[in-house]
Amino acid sequence: MESEQVGTRDEIAALPPESDLARADSLAREIFSDIANKWALLIIEFLGMRGTMRFSELRDDIGGISHKMLTQNLRTLERNGLITRTVHPTIPPRVDYALTDAGDALRTVVDGMCDWTQRFISHIEASRSGYDGRP
Repeated sequence: MESEQVGTRDEIAALPPESDLARADSLAREIFSDIANKWALLIIEFLGMRGTMRFSELRDDIGGISHKMLTQNLRTLERNGLITRTVHPTIPPRVDYALTDAGDALRTVVDGMCDWTQRFISHIEASRSGYDGRP
């Protein structure tokens, strides 16, 4: 049985830049790079659980995140359309963050990954133990 590969790196690289598949592949890589870190995923999870949150609430609830790292991740998530940032005209200004529909859909994917981890944790731990114990 012959295996056909569709959408390999070489095939995608050969596509003209205006090709939808080439654009989608490039965009997917950028987005994965932006969100594939523990802080972005935690921000998405907390906003999904709590709804709208202020910066200080996120910082307090996400233990260990620095002010700078939270700011960077919020900006990246907003740039990618995964969260909204609402500035209220009060003194001092109040800023709220919330998931967009796209962010909420991503949270569903993240929850699926967490479910997968829980389902296979024994298998993963046994595999790691066996691998680490090899000579």
